Amino acid sequence: AENNQKMNDIIALLKSLGIADQDIQTSSFNIGMERENYNGPITGYRVSNTVRVLVRDLDAAGSVLDQAVAAGANEIHGVQFTVTDRAAFESQAREAAVADAMSKAEELVTAAGSQLCQVLSISSFDSSPAFYETREFDMATGASSAPLEGGELQILASVQVTLAIE
Repeated sequence: AENNQKMNDIIALLKSLGIADQDIQTSSFNIGMERENYNGPITGYRVSNTVRVLVRDLDAAGSVLDQAVAAGANEIHGVQFTVTDRAAFESQAREAAVADAMSKAEELVTAAGSQLCQVLSISSFDSSPAFYETREFDMATGASSAPLEGGELQILASVQVTLAIE
């Protein structure tokens, strides 16, 4: 009941801060027994309820974290930065990778005294690592500032092009 009340308070707070319903998602809910020792009597239960929250305004993210902690959140597992329209950026990265591969192939074939004839196959290997920043938060002292910096994201693509030359 205590956990339910805290989570209801936190979710209500998130919504009052303008976080949309679709941007709040329960990612884990666990109840476990606690014992003094492995085979000892049950001394209580530990409840863990984790929500994943998407904050679309980076400038508000630190404040959202601070207020969630003040409302009762006692574990913050990390921060992940991403982009909303990842597909468009991945498409641009693939186009750039193909252009780069073709430029390098042309350079090599010219150096060898040959000419490119045709593209036989192209394979794409998207490998864009997500950028994670994990912070430690001091809940006990009531630290009130959670500075977050978005930095720069990289969206990468690799291609393998098989070409016929003459």
